[in-house]
Amino acid sequence: MDSLFVTPFEESVCDFFTTMLDCEIQRESASDLQESLSSEPEVVATIKMDGWFSAVVELHLPDPTARALVNRLTGLEFEAVDASVLDGVAESVNIIAGGAKARLASENRPPIDLGLPNVSQGVRNSGACVATDKEIGLCFSSDLGPLSLRIKYASTL
Repeated sequence: MDSLFVTPFEESVCDFFTTMLDCEIQRESASDLQESLSSEPEVVATIKMDGWFSAVVELHLPDPTARALVNRLTGLEFEAVDASVLDGVAESVNIIAGGAKARLASENRPPIDLGLPNVSQGVRNSGACVATDKEIGLCFSSDLGPLSLRIKYASTL
């Protein structure tokens, strides 16, 4: 994995949690969180990035983390994952990808465009924190619960 691509996403997640959610967050290794998350229902928000850096960014949140995040974001109390929670998680991946996009920007490169977020609910994919050659998997623990970010990317660098 190239830190050129890891750092913007890690910083963007941390900024979103500390600034917008007033929440402590820290990056964890995949092995620290993988077992506890493997079979839990989750919300997955996806957004595409296109340009010199093209990627599909996935924000994976176990249902309790998704509810806690949207509760904190809105000041409302959601006891189940409903359309409002899904909308809040979609907006969260949009903010995180937008922050990474700003960090990846350069005068020497063409702009990166963001697509519209897409969100779904299902059973956790146990590989969410695992990285491959063109994939970054980042796991985090926070006061609101565990989460992960997966970035499948291509770069023209």
